[in-house]
Amino acid sequence: MDPGFTLAGLPASAQGFLTKDSLPTDKKITLDIIECPGCGVVQTCSPPVPYFREVIRASGYSPEMKSHRELQFEQFVNVYDLAKGKVLEIGCGKGENLSILAALGIDSFGIEYGQESINHLGKLGLHSARMFFDTGTENVPGAPYDGFIFLNFLEHLPRPREVFAGIRKNLKDEAVGLIEVPNFDMILEESLFTEFVSDHIFYFSSDSLETVLRNNGFDVIDCRETWHRYTLTAIVRKRRIVDFSNMEYLTDHLKEVVGRFCEKYNEEGIAVWGAGHQALTVMAITEVSDKVRYVVDSAPFKQNHYTPGTHIPIVSPEVLFSDSIGTVLVIAGSYTNEVCQIIRSQSERAINIAVLEGGSIKLVDETISESISEE
Repeated sequence: MDPGFTLAGLPASAQGFLTKDSLPTDKKITLDIIECPGCGVVQTCSPPVPYFREVIRASGYSPEMKSHRELQFEQFVNVYDLAKGKVLEIGCGKGENLSILAALGIDSFGIEYGQESINHLGKLGLHSARMFFDTGTENVPGAPYDGFIFLNFLEHLPRPREVFAGIRKNLKDEAVGLIEVPNFDMILEESLFTEFVSDHIFYFSSDSLETVLRNNGFDVIDCRETWHRYTLTAIVRKRRIVDFSNMEYLTDHLKEVVGRFCEKYNEEGIAVWGAGHQALTVMAITEVSDKVRYVVDSAPFKQNHYTPGTHIPIVSPEVLFSDSIGTVLVIAGSYTNEVCQIIRSQSERAINIAVLEGGSIKLVDETISESISEE
């Protein structure tokens, strides 16, 4: 990443307010601003401020912001049916947002690293725990949650991947979230270089924010400018993990299908057309080394070699057309129809042509086996 520009003469932090005695030790800093050419996120090269794990908010003193949050949270809860669910706030500060959720009757819980804030939350009767997602393996009390809010905190965090991992770990499948960050699109358009500060490590445009969210396990439902364009608000859903639990059954079923096929047509001799990755995998899994006479493939660089894993000779189509073999099983993926046409047009004798489609082998109009299913 090449440096974008350097901004000198900045305050050391946005929350490092000074006493009279500390004035002599105060020093200004310089920030180098760069952009990741991969994800497009703009970021500073400086280390995080010492208190980056803590949320310090002044927005709670704004009546306008409170009204905005009340309407925003009410809509979020109603649209995504969270009234009877549990909502987690990541970086809950002194309870500015938890108080609003509680007033809406939402079962909510917050995590916060600042001990002073945790003490204050206890006095308010708001449920919280002193913790931070340093590794992404942490367990939040009361998990899993149906929804979460993560507001104006992401931009402070030097290791967002671990934080997102921690969030995902403590959510139910397909849980929804409300995420906000400062709007870098507006910063660029308005040339607001004064928005750069050491407390904020990352600066997100709508595109780069969506990229980061998707890369960290969330589907983006919506992303738009809010709060006088100063904020980007994203609604996300925890992405469902691919379910591989049925693969063992599918493998066993494929073995049965191919085994029955080879048993039925073995006397006539069987060849497989296709030495691509799909065919190689099928032959290896189903262990057909002693049942297939040879493999046919049109690519010259594969001919006169042997299939990996099964050690079956690979020959040219001319060998098939000059041979007496009775049945060809075509495993050629998207080239299956083309291969079938080649066999029909170039063979001078009748050859049974079978094709492997998903989990079934079909010979002309005859279905030799049932399709693979979960039943």
